[in-house]
Amino acid sequence: MKKIIRMLLTGFIIFFAGSVFASGVSNVIDGSGTWTNIWYVEKGARLNVSIGSCSSDADLTITLQRRLPGDSDWGRDVDSWDMTGTSEDKEYITAYPEPEGCWYRIGCDEAGDYTSGNCTCRIGGGRK
Repeated sequence: MKKIIRMLLTGFIIFFAGSVFASGVSNVIDGSGTWTNIWYVEKGARLNVSIGSCSSDADLTITLQRRLPGDSDWGRDVDSWDMTGTSEDKEYITAYPEPEGCWYRIGCDEAGDYTSGNCTCRIGGGRK
């Protein structure tokens, strides 16, 4: 009985720690309107972005968007990258700490930004 309780407790701790201290969100971007889940960046922290593992037929524009408190939509494009099957992986870290907490997402915004293929995008960090 002790062994079962210990195993359950260990599993819970590992699951809980992984949820609380998650390091980011990722998604395979494979069409217009495809995004990662949103990621919150605390005041004074920075965001890390990775784009890579593009398929050989990839031809799409990946856009990083920010949503500030009080914004009603995702109208703030921070940066974008034109990715093809021969593009090098991209690594990006925001240059300055955020002056206030905000949300980010990364993906392919509009129909004109997507032609074919896919890329894996990840955003994370943002915790002090």
